[in-house]
Amino acid sequence: MLCIKCNRSIVSVFYNDKTMDARLTRKERLRGKSAIDNLFSKGKSFAVFPLRAVYTIVPAKEGNPEVSLLVSVSKKRFKRAVKRNRVKRLIKETFRLKKNIIAQSLKESGNHVHLAILYLDKVIPEYQVFDIRMKELLEKVSSEICKSTK
Repeated sequence: MLCIKCNRSIVSVFYNDKTMDARLTRKERLRGKSAIDNLFSKGKSFAVFPLRAVYTIVPAKEGNPEVSLLVSVSKKRFKRAVKRNRVKRLIKETFRLKKNIIAQSLKESGNHVHLAILYLDKVIPEYQVFDIRMKELLEKVSSEICKSTK
């Protein structure tokens, strides 16, 4: 499938017989000081090593994405920006491919979520480790969303 505007290919994920856009757009990034402060002050957190998730459930607004993502890698753990950026790219890529796990529960609940993913380890693991851990993390966030809406 090609994008009409830029003529690039669009990756799509099939989920429950529906096609879901698997891009991670700028709108899906969590920006703004007040939103980030609110996330870290009032958010709930848990860890699926080597990832830590901090999330808050917010009421849905028209035009906003279901999930707003913030990725952080500590300068204390990786001194070189090249390594920090590599870890961030791996996290964003695995999230992009697995975001349908959390999107389905958000559609059912009618809420949106602000999600921060922090990297905790001092070494860069293989992509497969990120893939497995991201799936566990998103399933846990999804179950927490279901619990909070009941």
